[in-house]
Amino acid sequence: MASPDAAELFACLHRHVETVRRATRRDGPVPGLLPDALDVVSLTPPEWAHPDDGRTLILSNFANQQDLLRLLDGLSAATGAAEPAAFSRELILANVEHASDDSGLLHWGGHRAIDLVSGSPFGMEDFHELKAHYPDYEALHALRPAATRGFITAFWQRHVLDWDQLDLNRHGSFGAPPASLAPWPQPRRLAPVFFVGRGLSFINTGSDLFYAAALLARFTGEERPRLWAHALARRYAEETRHPETGLGGYQFSRIEGDRAEAQLGPEFGERAREYSVLDRTRATRKFACVALCQLELAERLGAAGTCYLEWAVADLKAFARHAYDPARHCFHAVLRDGTRLSPSDVRRPGYYTRETFAPYPASSLFAWAYARAFRLTGDPVVGHTAASIARGLGLGDIAAGAPAVPAQGGDPWTLHALLEWHRIRGEAVLLSAAQAVGAQILRERRVNHLFVDRPRQRFARVGAAAPLALLHLATALAGLPPETVPAQLPGQKYFTAHAWERGRTSDYLDWFPQELPA
Repeated sequence: MASPDAAELFACLHRHVETVRRATRRDGPVPGLLPDALDVVSLTPPEWAHPDDGRTLILSNFANQQDLLRLLDGLSAATGAAEPAAFSRELILANVEHASDDSGLLHWGGHRAIDLVSGSPFGMEDFHELKAHYPDYEALHALRPAATRGFITAFWQRHVLDWDQLDLNRHGSFGAPPASLAPWPQPRRLAPVFFVGRGLSFINTGSDLFYAAALLARFTGEERPRLWAHALARRYAEETRHPETGLGGYQFSRIEGDRAEAQLGPEFGERAREYSVLDRTRATRKFACVALCQLELAERLGAAGTCYLEWAVADLKAFARHAYDPARHCFHAVLRDGTRLSPSDVRRPGYYTRETFAPYPASSLFAWAYARAFRLTGDPVVGHTAASIARGLGLGDIAAGAPAVPAQGGDPWTLHALLEWHRIRGEAVLLSAAQAVGAQILRERRVNHLFVDRPRQRFARVGAAAPLALLHLATALAGLPPETVPAQLPGQKYFTAHAWERGRTSDYLDWFPQELPA
């Protein structure tokens, strides 16, 4: 297909929004909520059998619909059409009314959702969890400021186990908060990192916490959320950074029975700790997802966000120096001290497999993170790495203004990387390359006005990433300022619970037969 212009993209996105809007529940126990996915043929939501009693479930998880909120508000801002933003307001109001618990937490995220059939929460052991979801707090706060403040406060209260160390857990509990629990205690000098804690201070949950608190401080002017956000982000950056390599840890605490120590300790000694292992999964989260979160805070907060920019760029430079292989356009699993790991380092059964330490391609998500960091800083190490990753993805010599577009495989993060380069260099050929990737996304992912993640996929997420990325493309093609539409973050979308669980961050939409008939 020919590359779409701005008007064609806006029209396509309006049709997508209308298709999704028609799936909104208008009756039943929780009117106004939206199912997580739709069958691309029947345009009806998938129905699952409850793992205990077999009753029908239709799940709605508002955390997985945040790209849709940003799309709706952005589409109205870019085109002047009132309907998308009105739909966004309806979704927010319905979820605040029907999907909140007594503490202010929402029934959403990795292990909790709302069953649209019964109107009841459904999930795994009543756990609240956000892992790199990065909700659209600006939209929530604009409409329901008290509820947004209440949620972010409860989020911290329920996940921070010890404020003196910032010991935290990815799992929080629902229910009314204890009367003695004071919101946002006085900041204090924290105990050193790498303590043995009660929880696991994974950066995917930690980044959701500091992202939320930093934005709350911006909305309300409150000082304590700002200070706690800074303190938590600093733990993952400066306080875990290796003094020689500059590589930071994936977490800043550990638990008794450290799994890396048990499995890798005989060969690596005290260097083998979970907080030091940066394999494909952990490195992608820390140096791509969380880096983009920090870069977004840097742009959103202005002078107050300088620290997030500095931390993200320091992380990206250290990771490029010690883990990136420019000849093969891949990254290596490493320890914090820069030791490169390989499958042969797994010599006994345990938490890590040989595949865990295999080299892995520098993905389009890394291309986006490094390109955005280069736009914000002009740092030559970051820029050189961004250009190298782009070449490895088949995007040509972007730094020289000679982009190329692979024949297939267009994805939202490649599109964002090209848009970043267009903002850096201002050359029309880069926008044309982004336009060609947009055409690929439409050709390969759009089915019946919905967007799938792979060919022949039966169920399409209503909160898919592709439409929002296409909105950013349309905005650029229309000559509108980038800030016209909400920024996109690489938020995770998953839900796992009960007998369906196949790993903590696996997703139920991938567990069932879902290929379209031949």
